[in-house]
Amino acid sequence: MRDWLKGLGRMRSSLEGNRTLRPVAEWLRAPSIWHVSRRSVARGAAIGLFSAFVLPVGQVFLAALIAIVTRGNVIVASLATLVTNPLVLPAIYVAAWRVGREILGPAEEIREVLEGEPVAADFLSGLSDASLYTAVGLLVFATVSAVIGYVLVHVVWWVTTRVKIRQRRRRAVQRRAARSEV
Repeated sequence: MRDWLKGLGRMRSSLEGNRTLRPVAEWLRAPSIWHVSRRSVARGAAIGLFSAFVLPVGQVFLAALIAIVTRGNVIVASLATLVTNPLVLPAIYVAAWRVGREILGPAEEIREVLEGEPVAADFLSGLSDASLYTAVGLLVFATVSAVIGYVLVHVVWWVTTRVKIRQRRRRAVQRRAARSEV
């Protein structure tokens, strides 16, 4: 996986040469956003998953922009947004609506509580009950998936590192044993 990500990093030179990206070319030259390390990949995964659920359109652009600013891996952030593809989006929105309804409770109570706040009342007047529930559910999904993605990358990275270390040690012991037999 790590080698595959490094291979994708070769896109960097083609992006830097792109005329439309010339205003942000300086940011694209930062090595930290292309580096494949445990922290930058975990950060990129969290950013991509959060962006995937928060914004229905332009997720890849938002994820890449946030990854550049926070020094997360841009490629991983962009790829992580693909969890919300058109095939699963209806199911995600239905689940988000259910989660939001469960968290907020009846919409009438929310409107009564927030009626006194002018900013909240204006905001709520433009939203239907279903969109309010869906927005809250998507925010919960974004936050939870970002945390899970971040932790999961760290755990998988740690496990694969440990496995590689054990394999190296085992091969070294076998080589020493083979030399001592000769």
